[in-house]
Amino acid sequence: MIQKGQLREGAYHLFLAAQREPGKWYHLKDLGMTLSELGDRDQAIEILTKANHLFKKETGQDFIKILSKIEDLKLTTQKEHITFEKSEPHVTTISHGVITKYNSDRGFGFIKDEVDDSTVFFHFSKIKNMKRPEEIKQGLHVKFVKEKAEKGMQASKIWLGTET
Repeated sequence: MIQKGQLREGAYHLFLAAQREPGKWYHLKDLGMTLSELGDRDQAIEILTKANHLFKKETGQDFIKILSKIEDLKLTTQKEHITFEKSEPHVTTISHGVITKYNSDRGFGFIKDEVDDSTVFFHFSKIKNMKRPEEIKQGLHVKFVKEKAEKGMQASKIWLGTET
């Protein structure tokens, strides 16, 4: 869409992609670059800064092209503010994290979200690629869907990955 000149529509789809996978720097980089083309300097700087932070967290170094674009944007004026409506209810955000605590006797534990460092409660029954409860270990990487619950955030679906 962006290559066809449909910048707003392309930016909206990048916005949705960034919501679905908030830890992916490349969605944010593309969204920030598109917003800069649309004239939304302030939001582009904010999003590109977050993209660089995630890139640096993943690779250990800054993304020079992103930093250069941020510096260029600081020299421009804000032309427009682009607003996206919240995504449709069927869009689910997949988060990535690591199991930090697990009580195998009771079948519950906690996941540390890799993006925002929040702690998310989980119960063994929410694991989709099922293992026996005693096989779940601290340090195991997971993908999960989090939702608000009565006592805070909890994982409603979990897919097990590998141990650190």
